[in-house]
Amino acid sequence: MNNKPTFGIIGFGRFGKLWAQAIEPFGEVKIFDKKNKKNSLLDTINCDLVFLLVPISEMQSICKKIAPHLKQNTIVIDACSVKTHPVKMMKKWLPSKQPIIATHPLFGPDSIQKNGLAKQKIVISTIRATKEELEKFESLLKKLHLEILKTTPQEHDKQMAKSQALVHLLGRALAKLHLKPQEISTPDYQTLIQINNMVNNDTWELFYDMQRKNPYAKNIRKALIRALQQFESTIQEGPKKFKPTITSLRKKINTLDKEIIETISKRLSIVEEIGALKKQQQIKIKDSTRENKLHNLHETLAKKKHIDPKTIHHIFTLLMKESRRAQL
Repeated sequence: MNNKPTFGIIGFGRFGKLWAQAIEPFGEVKIFDKKNKKNSLLDTINCDLVFLLVPISEMQSICKKIAPHLKQNTIVIDACSVKTHPVKMMKKWLPSKQPIIATHPLFGPDSIQKNGLAKQKIVISTIRATKEELEKFESLLKKLHLEILKTTPQEHDKQMAKSQALVHLLGRALAKLHLKPQEISTPDYQTLIQINNMVNNDTWELFYDMQRKNPYAKNIRKALIRALQQFESTIQEGPKKFKPTITSLRKKINTLDKEIIETISKRLSIVEEIGALKKQQQIKIKDSTRENKLHNLHETLAKKKHIDPKTIHHIFTLLMKESRRAQL
């Protein structure tokens, strides 16, 4: 009697091929890809664990497609390099009781070829899974000798905005300079070429997805651009002329004001989601206990930053009023 688990892989790109080869010794692997239909989609998702190894931008469409046909106990696992967006798509479109585990393998075909699979890191976030379901998946990772890092989708994206999105941004930008090895160079120059080479094998689709779907990547890009512009001003004007002026300081205020408004917009988007849930669960819009806790938190933070708590209280009173309106 064969008690080995069954694995379904949807998406058979470079990582899909790597993953299929890695897990094949531990169970039966079924593969579905729009370009190479080795198995039917229905046959592939009729497994114990189903891995969604499709581009980030395709997560919504694949979740909608497989949702009506999934077995209730099938564990659905993604491997996107961004986590908040894929998790949102899986929670929205997959059945409400479907086990979901979000992952990001911090390795790929190139790094495996160089260093092997053992001791490579993989990030996991338990979205909807029992202790037994999580242990079932983790047992596979342990057989592969992977190092497991557990975190939330939000914290993952916050860190990856720097460690991945920023690195890929620099690599793609350096490619525009067409840097080549040269006789007269320092070791640091070779590092620049290596950064470019590191991202060359990844698709432009992946690059744009990690920049657009990671909610923290945009701020990192803006910070880099501002830093480069400031350095350019220093180089052009010289250190003596690079002193704050009313105009330069006002420009900084304009930038901060824009960031504040963008942050408020994001906050209101979350508030609207909360409002929808409150309607579903028939919960009152106004939550005095929650608002009092927020006022206390804001007062504490204001004092730490040496800001008049009354000013902060006034600002957030207006913001809470707008938040209640957004939930109607």
